[in-house]
Amino acid sequence: MPVSTGLLSIVNHCAVREKCAKLSVAFSYDAIHLENKAISYLQGYNQHAMEWFWIILGIILIIVAILGSILPLLPGPPIAYAGLLIQQFRDPDPFTSKFLWIWAAIVVVSLVLDYLIPIWGTKKFGGTKYGVWGCTIGFLLAFWLGPWGVIVGPFLGAFAGEMIAGQDSRKSFRAALGSFVGFLLGSFLKLVICFMMLYYVIVSI
Repeated sequence: MPVSTGLLSIVNHCAVREKCAKLSVAFSYDAIHLENKAISYLQGYNQHAMEWFWIILGIILIIVAILGSILPLLPGPPIAYAGLLIQQFRDPDPFTSKFLWIWAAIVVVSLVLDYLIPIWGTKKFGGTKYGVWGCTIGFLLAFWLGPWGVIVGPFLGAFAGEMIAGQDSRKSFRAALGSFVGFLLGSFLKLVICFMMLYYVIVSI
């Protein structure tokens, strides 16, 4: 009887140890599973947070570009393009390489037109080559003075150029007005480009 009791005790003890081992394995599996789920969740959260970081930063840059197009302290389209370009840090890439190259070309053309349109405006309003050169020189000299320099510089430059050419004050004023109209057209073009890039960033969300 004591031997049977001892054997039974040993068997029960072994059974308890086996159950404890199984429970330990199960708890370990659950712990590893929960840890993997937590890591996966945190990775997804970080990726989502970074995606919104690039979206918000891109929109801020384009808004700055829009303000720069109205008050030309900053080159609007290049800044807006930077806001478009950094969207490629998102996963997956929202834009194709072809799309980005096309917009890079549009930005370059807009910069050239921003220089040429005031000159065209001066010619369109009856200005001579003196007015055109005056518009160009006025722009270059006043560009460093900020937004008012960019607005007033081409106007005064064209006016002075026409006066040097012997035009009367009325014709000189008309040519200077042409340079100002050209400036407004250039600003409108830059605004359209910046708003288009803002649209593409928003629809890519």
